Amino acid sequence: MLIVIGYAINMLAVPALALAGSWPVAGVLMAAERTGRAIRRPIVQSMLAHAHEDVVGGLAFGINESLDALGATVGPLVVAAVLWTRGSYRAALGTLLISALLCLGMLIFTRRQYPHPETLERSTAGSSRSLPVSYWLYLAGGALIGFGFVDFSLIAFHLQQHGVLDTGMVPAVYAIAMGTGVFGNFVLGGLYDRIGLPLLATTFAVGAAFPPMVFLGGANGRLRAWRSGV
Repeated sequence: MLIVIGYAINMLAVPALALAGSWPVAGVLMAAERTGRAIRRPIVQSMLAHAHEDVVGGLAFGINESLDALGATVGPLVVAAVLWTRGSYRAALGTLLISALLCLGMLIFTRRQYPHPETLERSTAGSSRSLPVSYWLYLAGGALIGFGFVDFSLIAFHLQQHGVLDTGMVPAVYAIAMGTGVFGNFVLGGLYDRIGLPLLATTFAVGAAFPPMVFLGGANGRLRAWRSGV
């Protein structure tokens, strides 16, 4: 039920932006979308972990992330197509209601097929009230990733402010970025089962290198212009 609630909030908040008449309402809906994701994502990850006995762990997560990236690729392309034909963000956001309803319908269908997902895990390691040190290290690492994460919205705003991207190109560029994840997540998920931690460390290092590349581009030119002005 929590997953259904989380997905309902997560999926319906975006098309509801078409009805937002002011920026405070839009801000509330954007916060609601993130809240819905926060509700359902931890439970979904736990359910994926149950699949490790039928599907190898890394591959199971890779398939999930690839499908997630596929949706994140198709969605912006649909928005870009609507903007190209009608030029209305309201119409573009309203179109996403179709995919939201399809998602919720598939979720209800899956719920009927697997009413007790906890039974998918045939063996359990037992319960423990104390969490191991490795868990806290993992949690600290996840927190650091969150602190350093740069959302595409901020990147798009930065590129528009510097005249690199037109407004209409933002959805298309986002679709390209997500499209790489469709294949990358699937391949890396399978490779993780073979290589393990070294691959994970490498991908984190590559991911950590991209924000400076985005925001420090042309920094030397701006610095020289500032010095000449001084």
